[in-house]
Amino acid sequence: MTAKRQLPPRLERRASEKLPETAAAQRSLTFALVMLACVIVMLVSGGIVLFVMLQP
Repeated sequence: MTAKRQLPPRLERRASEKLPETAAAQRSLTFALVMLACVIVMLVSGGIVLFVMLQP
């Protein structure tokens, strides 16, 4: 006899369907935070370069 894979009950299937959306939202938020951090670092480093260049 071969064992057939049983489907999880309906409530578990609905809960597991929502997990990828949450993971995608988490990934999107993390990406946005990383991009924001990169922009802030670029602006600060540009300000430091301008400050050093304008010194007499």
